[in-house]
Amino acid sequence: MRKLTDIQPGTSVILKEVLGGKRLQTRLIGHGLLEGRAFLVLERLGQGGPVLVEIEGSKLAIGRGIAEKILVQPEEGLAGLFG
Repeated sequence: MRKLTDIQPGTSVILKEVLGGKRLQTRLIGHGLLEGRAFLVLERLGQGGPVLVEIEGSKLAIGRGIAEKILVQPEEGLAGLFG
């Protein structure tokens, strides 16, 4: 598993774990980010900036501090699910 901040743009990933409390997990679930869900990393916006992702057709900017707490696994062969 790798931190979301370490993933290259254009990579499809599966959310594996959130290293945070219930409040953070609930907040991410509200945006559709829950364990086992696939999403696409679109951009890393500047050094120390947010990570832009696309999940279920919606774009979401995730602040660097929160992105550091999201562990993902890159998945090959998922590119057809996005677009």
